[in-house]
Amino acid sequence: MKKHTLTFLSILFSFCLQAQNGIFSGVILDSSTAQPLIGATILLDNGDGASSDLDGSFSITTEAGSHQVTVSYVGYTTWKGSVDVTDAGEVQQNIYLREEAGLLNTIVVTGSKFEKRLGEETVSMDVLKTDIIENTNDVKIDQTLQRLPGVNVIDGQANIRGGSGYSYGAGSRVLLLMDDLPMLTGDAAFSSWDFIPIENIQQVEVIKGASSALYGSSALNGIINVRTAYPGSAPETRINFFNGVYFAPRDTAQKWWGDNYPFAAGASFLHKQKFGKFDLVTGAYVMNQDSYLKDIYNRRARANINTRYRINNNLAIGLNTNAQWSRSSTFFFWSSIDTGLYIPYPNTIAINRGFKVTVDPYLNYYDKQGNRHKLLLRYYGNHNATLTTEQSNFNDLYYGEYQYQKHFDASDLVLTGGITGSYASVSAEIYGDSLFHSSNEAVVCSDR
Repeated sequence: MKKHTLTFLSILFSFCLQAQNGIFSGVILDSSTAQPLIGATILLDNGDGASSDLDGSFSITTEAGSHQVTVSYVGYTTWKGSVDVTDAGEVQQNIYLREEAGLLNTIVVTGSKFEKRLGEETVSMDVLKTDIIENTNDVKIDQTLQRLPGVNVIDGQANIRGGSGYSYGAGSRVLLLMDDLPMLTGDAAFSSWDFIPIENIQQVEVIKGASSALYGSSALNGIINVRTAYPGSAPETRINFFNGVYFAPRDTAQKWWGDNYPFAAGASFLHKQKFGKFDLVTGAYVMNQDSYLKDIYNRRARANINTRYRINNNLAIGLNTNAQWSRSSTFFFWSSIDTGLYIPYPNTIAINRGFKVTVDPYLNYYDKQGNRHKLLLRYYGNHNATLTTEQSNFNDLYYGEYQYQKHFDASDLVLTGGITGSYASVSAEIYGDSLFHSSNEAVVCSDR
């Protein structure tokens, strides 16, 4: 009888201990846009904590009583308050964080492959914001990049602080990224600036200096990471028009166009909107440019779509695509020095027809411990047909990256690791009937 009494009391005591726990839950939101903040850290004074999921939601099971709460998120002011957790009940509270002002609080990801304040980066980095790109009304992102100190784009290649921008046989020494994925062609590792969707850019992060430890040999002279935008709380539509004209040169003897001045004109379109758990961004761009060089022109049309679907609070998937059709002409050397500096020599004009496309599926998952699993994939096709000479080339690049990130709630330590690999296939008339293949694999790990 005594044994059964002790067993009953033990079960009753355990039940009472469990009943003393309650639940503190809510959503972490941006105070100005009411957008959910993903990955915010919520920490109670007794050591219990959690991270917000893809909808900004969190839930913490903790002992009943009054607790001090600290909520922190990169680029936002830390929120502190108190909460009274009831016995066997649930307390819900939405918490609004205010974005910290100043350039040094801008959130960047390029330097360490995870979110970090610009002021905390140990590498030299500049950030181009959306308003700078819009106000300059540049038609290609390389034109805007040259407004940064120490950055020059010469003959289509970026040079940072006088470093070598391109090495024949090895490719670009400045790594061009779009949404953290390489944007160098599979054949010559060349940067295609006109393919970047300038109509849909959130910010551009530029690392001035070698970052080969995390990104490989293509980043020996620096990194340019173009990050595209996603919709806010309200739908947004933008339409931009641009045009320009070439006037007569100082040496009027070189003017060949009479009264029909060479001109450039184009337009871009962007629409961003949320549909419940589905995010959609659509963009388009067209340009018609005639050069001051006779019979030299550039025609481009581009369309892009970014999508993201939040399956639940922990899992989101998406697919981004960008496609461009182009037709252009180039020449080898000019006709004469007296009146033909802007006139190509006969039979030296090459007409090119190109098609570029990227297809980027991705997955973002937060497990029950708040750790992030991120899978990024990209297909980059770059097909160039030369209609007047036998110099056509077709190259396809396949890239994949898996990233794991662990936050330690009791400290500011973040551990990031992953694997990456790429495969390229190249076919070019200049190589004959041969088909060339290359591959590259790597393992990456970093912390803060």
